[in-house]
Amino acid sequence: MLRRILKWIGIALGGVLALVLLAFAFAFFYVESVLNKQHDVPAHSVVVPTDSAAIAEGKRLATIRGCYGGCHGPEAEGEVMFDEPLIARAVAPSLAYLSREYTPAQFERAVRHGVVGEGNTVLIMPSIAFTHMSDEDLGTIIAFLRSLPEDDGPLTEMDPRAFGYFMLTMGFFQDFTLAPEEIDHAAPHRAFTPTDTLALGEYLAMSICSLCHGSDLRGGEGMENQAPNLSIAAAFSLEGFTQVLREGIGLGDRELNEMKEAAESFKHFTDDEIAALHAYLSTLPPEHTEESGASQS
Repeated sequence: MLRRILKWIGIALGGVLALVLLAFAFAFFYVESVLNKQHDVPAHSVVVPTDSAAIAEGKRLATIRGCYGGCHGPEAEGEVMFDEPLIARAVAPSLAYLSREYTPAQFERAVRHGVVGEGNTVLIMPSIAFTHMSDEDLGTIIAFLRSLPEDDGPLTEMDPRAFGYFMLTMGFFQDFTLAPEEIDHAAPHRAFTPTDTLALGEYLAMSICSLCHGSDLRGGEGMENQAPNLSIAAAFSLEGFTQVLREGIGLGDRELNEMKEAAESFKHFTDDEIAALHAYLSTLPPEHTEESGASQS
């Protein structure tokens, strides 16, 4: 009797193991197909200025967008973003190196389209937001990055591990892994008029805020909390909205966890940019605002 029970336990365990191995094989080949899929993205170069004023402006724009002092390290020198033994190891490359190693057209494809080389996907590149960036802004950012002290890396590294394959297959990190699938690579990158308040606000919202708040600005998953629908900006005075961006302090002097961190970058917005953002976001329809706003903490 005991032998029969052990036999059936062994069969059951073997079946479970077989299912786990089958699921892992599926996840592995799915993720590899995503990473190796090639996207037809036309080359589009941008002008890279060399004057000191443009380089200074490039530093400000790179800081606001997290290229400098953000994901790529305090001075864009590259750093390990994530390293968990069973999930993944991800290294953000040195932008001081890649801005020189890549042509402007190659850099533009990586940043605004999320592809490199023959069109392979760049993981953890927020191209869904950066695809809205203007040629002028991208060119000045490249100019600044090329002005940084030269170094040799580190280079990009994305190494999914056992559970990482499952997580990617199940849709975790979706906004970062499938960006090339959702971008209209043939869409023109329209210029905007800085003196047009609403146009400037829309440009800033789509090329910066959409990273966390979704491509429709109605809210998205942040690192810790649900990012709110940005129509909530209408509930703030311009002074209060400025305090949110530059200090991470919301209504009733509440500290907003994610905004406190973002304020380190957003404090570099000009007064005119903040006013334009506030004006544009206040025009958004207030769908689900109450529900989204209640989740801030």
